[in-house]
Amino acid sequence: MDIETVLLVLVLIPGIFLLVELIQGLFVNLSTKDVDNCALTERDCVLSIIMPAHNEELIISKTVSSIHKLMSAKDRLIVVADNCQDATANIVRTLNLKNVIVLERKNAKDIGKGFALDYGFKYLKENKLSFDLLGVVDSDCEFTSKNAIKIIKTVAEREKLFQVGYLMKATDNKSALSAFAWYVKTACRSIGMDRLFGACHIQGSGFFIDSSLSEEINFASGSIVEDLELGLNLAEQNIFCKYIPNVTLISEMPSNIEVLKTQKSRWEVGHLNVVLSETFPRMYRAIKNINLRYFLLVCDLSIPPLITYLLCVALFGLVNLFFGYKNSLIILAYLSSISFIIYLHWRRFSKLQNIYVKFSAIYNFVEIKFRVIASYCDKKAKKWNKTKR
Repeated sequence: MDIETVLLVLVLIPGIFLLVELIQGLFVNLSTKDVDNCALTERDCVLSIIMPAHNEELIISKTVSSIHKLMSAKDRLIVVADNCQDATANIVRTLNLKNVIVLERKNAKDIGKGFALDYGFKYLKENKLSFDLLGVVDSDCEFTSKNAIKIIKTVAEREKLFQVGYLMKATDNKSALSAFAWYVKTACRSIGMDRLFGACHIQGSGFFIDSSLSEEINFASGSIVEDLELGLNLAEQNIFCKYIPNVTLISEMPSNIEVLKTQKSRWEVGHLNVVLSETFPRMYRAIKNINLRYFLLVCDLSIPPLITYLLCVALFGLVNLFFGYKNSLIILAYLSSISFIIYLHWRRFSKLQNIYVKFSAIYNFVEIKFRVIASYCDKKAKKWNKTKR
């Protein structure tokens, strides 16, 4: 096998994995509609939701109120105002809602969303507040269905760990392609993974854990992708997260282009750091312990962000074409195939959010992508910073 073929295999292995996931993702739709209330049976299940919040005074009232309306009398919502310099905690207290608990955490050393989640979780245990199901919802997210929590409790009858749909809504033309990239990553690929090997990654918001697994939970982490690492750590113990597409949480993409650049840098830098530092050690442990599902989950982890990866494949194809290598035709066939599949996903996404993208949005998206690559080593991208609205 010559060097060109070896390089081709190495470049396209994650790409084939990605292509199969995206094809599988076409067979299931995310639902933003209500399920018939008559079809649901109210389970006697106590749900505790932890909501980390960092300087969210502009939106916290709306978010807390919207989720509280869906809760039963036994459920509770723990809002952790983490290192806030604004009125986040006081605003929630002013709402005076039953079973909404406000905690304030001040810690200049342990900074990160994971530490905020750990603070709320320890509060539940130390105060002996029992629960059957624990959920994590970000302070800028709302459920799209009024029956969301009823559906979640129904799912909890059969699943110990699961992730609901978590989408970003495009606020304008500039953020549309970023919202679509998020849709592909968190929805389309998660559906594909779940159909292929019955597992998916935990995402930043909208995951739920049965109380029986409480001893396995370790939220405390300064990583900006603490959710991803938590899911991988549990999967290594043969505790896999299932994907539930018929419940959806939605948040809004930032409308400010500079804020959008910062946010995407934070997400993708965190992902790339995990890929480079943990992929091979986790693969080794998966093979050593003969854990196939965990191995496949780590294989998915090794796939770089979609557009970054496709740009690299295209560049590799151009180099092959320049030197007259026959492999350039294989790369062209792959790029054509995956582009068609992505187009089909785009049609579904554009109908879901009723948006139309202008050429300027493509320019903005490419500009953001280069900003992400250029800022890879920027320490600012490795912190949990509040996303400006």
